[in-house]
Amino acid sequence: MKITSRLVAERVWIQGRSGASRPGVPRGPLRNAVEDGRVLVLQFLSDGKRIERTNAWQKAGELLATPVAGVLRRLTGSRHSLLLSVGGPSVKKRRLAARLVTLSSDEHVLLDYGFAERSGSFAFFEARGPDYRHSRLLVEPARRDVAAILRGSWGWQAVRAYVIPRSKVENAMKAWHRLGEDVRQREIKTLFRYATIVCEEWSDGGALRFWSMEMTHAELAKKLGLSTLH
Repeated sequence: MKITSRLVAERVWIQGRSGASRPGVPRGPLRNAVEDGRVLVLQFLSDGKRIERTNAWQKAGELLATPVAGVLRRLTGSRHSLLLSVGGPSVKKRRLAARLVTLSSDEHVLLDYGFAERSGSFAFFEARGPDYRHSRLLVEPARRDVAAILRGSWGWQAVRAYVIPRSKVENAMKAWHRLGEDVRQREIKTLFRYATIVCEEWSDGGALRFWSMEMTHAELAKKLGLSTLH
């Protein structure tokens, strides 16, 4: 199995009042990251086919963790910090204090990299009700741990990444924590005010989508070391 990638300029679709999707430009600050109605998407391929359309999709986290971590390292450079936001439906069992408990992917990361002091800043949010529960973690990981975090968290649009100037990390963390239960819906638009580049897991875990107000598509493609297909 050979994993490759290609960078494409993909049309942006938005949901109208009727609920139907159509090509368009998002409201708010994200509109400034769109060029000719499109944003950049890095698609991953398994033996030449988009990975989400193959059986390899079931192992996307294992297969893509290292290449995605490499992409994020190239984008971050030395003057910025990388913040990872993780949270999704995936759960795993783990033994804690002689008990076998079920934890979400973000709770695993919180234990292994937040509480264990293997990361920089982190913030965690959890909401529970009679018939629902959702949680999300924003963490500033050490570069050596990025691939491991992605490997256990990737899937179902669970991962987002923010390249942020080091001087703005504390304010970004505080702004994220103030979102409370709105964190899932408003996270990207909120942190976009601090980030130079926003990345989000895309296309059922088979791609990475990019937003940037400070870089053109050509500049972003150059930083990635890739040419863009239209």
